[in-house]
Amino acid sequence: LILIFLLLYLALKSFSQTIMIYMAIPLSAIGGVFGLWVRDMPFSISAGIGFIVLFGVAVLNGLVLITSMNQLKKEGVSLQERIIQGTKERIRPIFLTASTDILGFLPMAISTGAGAEVQRPLATVVIGGMLTASLLTLFVIPILYSLVESKSEKKSKSMNGFKLANLLWIPIIGSGLLFSQHSFAQSGYETITLENAINYALKNNGNIKAINLEIEKLNTLRKSSFNIKKTDLGIQYGKMNGFNNDLSFSIEQKFKFPTVYTKQKSLNESYIENGEKQKIITENDLIKEIKSTWFQIIYLNQQSKLLRHQDSLYTQFLKASQLKYETGEGTFLEQVTAETKLINIRVLEVENQSNLNIHTRVLETLINKTEIGIKVAQDSPTKKEFALNIDSSAVSNNPNLIYLQNQINIAEHITNVTKAKTLPDFTIGYVNQSMIGSHTVNGSTDYYDANQRFQAVKATLSIPIFVRSNRANISAYKIDQQIAATKAEYYQTFLLSEFERVIQDYIKYKTMIDYYEKSALNQANLIIENTDKSYINGNINYLEYVQSISIGIEIKQDYNTILNAYNQSIIAIEYLVGKR
Repeated sequence: LILIFLLLYLALKSFSQTIMIYMAIPLSAIGGVFGLWVRDMPFSISAGIGFIVLFGVAVLNGLVLITSMNQLKKEGVSLQERIIQGTKERIRPIFLTASTDILGFLPMAISTGAGAEVQRPLATVVIGGMLTASLLTLFVIPILYSLVESKSEKKSKSMNGFKLANLLWIPIIGSGLLFSQHSFAQSGYETITLENAINYALKNNGNIKAINLEIEKLNTLRKSSFNIKKTDLGIQYGKMNGFNNDLSFSIEQKFKFPTVYTKQKSLNESYIENGEKQKIITENDLIKEIKSTWFQIIYLNQQSKLLRHQDSLYTQFLKASQLKYETGEGTFLEQVTAETKLINIRVLEVENQSNLNIHTRVLETLINKTEIGIKVAQDSPTKKEFALNIDSSAVSNNPNLIYLQNQINIAEHITNVTKAKTLPDFTIGYVNQSMIGSHTVNGSTDYYDANQRFQAVKATLSIPIFVRSNRANISAYKIDQQIAATKAEYYQTFLLSEFERVIQDYIKYKTMIDYYEKSALNQANLIIENTDKSYINGNINYLEYVQSISIGIEIKQDYNTILNAYNQSIIAIEYLVGKR
């Protein structure tokens, strides 16, 4: 029961409405108890489980009814109308749920077979409870809803109550803003420039460290190019030349054709070069992320300044409207409007500060400096400089494109190594053995013992006769070369298209920035300054004040947004051409 209450409150966010729907539990319990009494059944574990099932379904029906009425309330329907309309709309699903449960549990209620003593109490409680809950829910809950909502509407019409609620929210939101602003700085921070951030990241970022280790591994594997096979050492003992036991020692070394080792060395060097290309790609990606996050932080800082300016304007507006209301020159609606505007601004300040903290944390992670907080230097430029020639040939320096072109070289080296392996292998050997016994040499017969050794040198040439599999591998690797070339060609086409797109974005945003800097920003400052003076002097009403201030602030906000997009477009261009 406690769990049901908590779930209801989480769904409705209203204590009074939760209590309202919770009334379905005793209403359903009436029918369950009555059903057990009529059938002369005692309360049992089965009946208890039946009550749990019953309470869940009954509460669900009440929730469906209240939710429908709340939805109509959002649409502006009057209290009496939304009670009638909501009940009409939900009577069918409520009775459909009830009839489904009643008919579904009916066979259990009249069961006489095995296990009937367990089924009957459970079914009896559910059937009896659903009958009373369905009927009473449609009468009792609407009555309770009418009583609670009528009091709520009367309270909401009280101007003093509304004024107090707004005045309470302003310090609450303000304290939340102060906490949001200072919570990040409590642990201390280090001021850093963009160039320092990039340099630090290139030394300490985890991905950069990993790719450096990968390059170190590839350099170590360079020595594996000359992978000479194991040396064969042999020994023989026995009757090899006669009836005496002779002892023979042999040593053999197999070599691949020398071209294989040179080709393998070239392949390993291309792998090292490939690792260097991957490092450049990783650095280019990292620099782009740092720049993008950096200028996003600058944008949020500018938004924060603008929101603080709005806060000061609407704070003055609130003071002026309160003074006018107290002296009888203004209306309460004017004061409420000022309070609402100030609340909205402070909510936006909290949101903006949260986003600023998030992006700052992202920047700390990118440069791997999470032990102590960092802060963007105050003198950081808000507008990024563009010092590139708008030429599509610049994309040839794109690290990803260079990497794909290097894949062609790797595939070619692999093909060359495979071809070289089809050349003959050769083996060089040395044999030393005894030949115990009498042997005739040049007509003279002498006896040779174990101390007298006979030596021989041998060489073997291994010629590949069955080369079908090697030829198949060579053909496959040539196809790999074609695949790598096709990928590089396609990516270059895609790169040119993307380059044209970001250039167009840059030109578009640059044109807009020029307009704002030459004309719109000055107009916005004039609008805000003159509007503030005119309202204080009583030359315009509060509606005109809000409208004019909103126009001026909107121009400045649009400028900040476009400036951020302009900076991001330059970052995108630099990323495509591989410029730091």
